Amino acid sequence: LNDEYNDNPDFNEWLDKSSKYNLKGRWYLITDYNLERCFDEHYYRFGDSESNPWDGIEKVIFPLNYIKSKDLEGEYRGYGPVAPKKVKLPSSVTEIWSEAFIRCSNLKKIELPSNLTKIGGHAFSGCTNLTNIEIPSSVTEIFINAFENCSSLKEIKLPSSLTKIWNYAFAGCSSLESIVIPPSVTMIGSSVFSGCTNLTDIEIPSNVWSIGDAAFRNCFNLKSIQLPSELRGITNNAFSMCSSLERIIIPSRVKVIQSEAFADCSSLKEVFLPLILTKIGDRAFSGCFSLKNIAIPSSVREIG
Repeated sequence: LNDEYNDNPDFNEWLDKSSKYNLKGRWYLITDYNLERCFDEHYYRFGDSESNPWDGIEKVIFPLNYIKSKDLEGEYRGYGPVAPKKVKLPSSVTEIWSEAFIRCSNLKKIELPSNLTKIGGHAFSGCTNLTNIEIPSSVTEIFINAFENCSSLKEIKLPSSLTKIWNYAFAGCSSLESIVIPPSVTMIGSSVFSGCTNLTDIEIPSNVWSIGDAAFRNCFNLKSIQLPSELRGITNNAFSMCSSLERIIIPSRVKVIQSEAFADCSSLKEVFLPLILTKIGDRAFSGCFSLKNIAIPSSVREIG
């Protein structure tokens, strides 16, 4: 066992504390023995109990050479409130695949390895007690629904290597107040921040040319946002029901504002439209009761 955990400080801490405080029941060591003995075709079962394999376990320690990248697919799926509170992944893990920690509502902290390249779809979806996470600088894409409904997540640190944030990645993160998107990002998918009801501030870099449908829908507390200069269009429901939004400047390259783009932005008072705008979609500004005046440029050929 010691060879597996060679130079692993967490293992040494476990050895020290287990002898002093009898923590063996609250910490769990991943070994070839229990990994193979408790394997089934859908996910791994760690521990001796088939019904609640994580019951009472607070921290999981992996050996430094633990598993290949795909082995973190569905790892903790379905263990919800009996999943461990803290997980630290070793440097040998380069990819976290789909649903690896989905609905682990007991998980409060996870340390990601510095050479991680992929965070798969739904990887941490429904981890309702996760409060903060730092994405390593080696990650280039965050896949669909990766952190959806992480309702306690207040802080996210995105790396400068990131280029794409896919659909619903942070949707429903209702405790998130602010986020800085790095300059390397060029695409923000659909509904990425939808339902982030406490989001008040966000910085979108100038290189972003695409913001997906409903990307900021139901961000009730978002008061201001500066749209990137490279943006080509405003998509369906992109900012609908952003009821605290007061002012918006549409970038000069935008030609189309799609349906319900700013619907029910009840506090919106000022809108500045670009001179090359050609279309304003159906109900684009419906429910904008505070909007008294708007100058529509002569380039507009269609109003829904």
